[in-house]
Amino acid sequence: MQTKTYNVYKYNELTKEAQQKAVDNLRDINVDFEDWHTCVLEDRVAKLEEYGFYTPKILYSGFSSQGDGACFTATLDNGGLLEFLTKSKQLTKYPALVKAINKCEIYVNISITHNDRYMHAYSSTVSDDTEMQTNEELTGKLLEEYTAWFQSFFDRDSRNGRIGWYIDECEDIYRHLQTEYEYQTDDYAIIETIEANNYDFTENGKID
Repeated sequence: MQTKTYNVYKYNELTKEAQQKAVDNLRDINVDFEDWHTCVLEDRVAKLEEYGFYTPKILYSGFSSQGDGACFTATLDNGGLLEFLTKSKQLTKYPALVKAINKCEIYVNISITHNDRYMHAYSSTVSDDTEMQTNEELTGKLLEEYTAWFQSFFDRDSRNGRIGWYIDECEDIYRHLQTEYEYQTDDYAIIETIEANNYDFTENGKID
């Protein structure tokens, strides 16, 4: 058997051309594992919990194909809706709704689910089984305010410029994920990883 020997180099010993090849060859090194997005997702899940959503889960795909995006699933009950109105500074906008929640006259039962092959802001479904605690339908001023809030929350008629809070939030989550992805795949971040791990390369920039 013949044995071949060759020289290896640290990144800073490579030519500029070989350095760029090394970076290009390792373009996905910082995102080639499942938890690169952990900080972004944990921050956004924490925000959703602060806004009253129960068991929120973020789903996404990215970042260069049609249908890419982010969405989240969760449930919302009486306490959650009151928390949402508080955090979004809408308490005074829906006085009848707030009063009904505080007096336990309403049973809020909202479920956001996802059963689409795509994961973006428009791929989720909201099931709304909200009713009065007496098992009767909402009526009068309460129905008017609840309907107005629900539309402001989940409106998705982008053609008419009506985008609800849910759509805005999902798109903002995706923007944060994309920003983190672009940072982790930038030359600067890749070079940092290369140098931190003290990799060896052949003279043409391939990792040894």
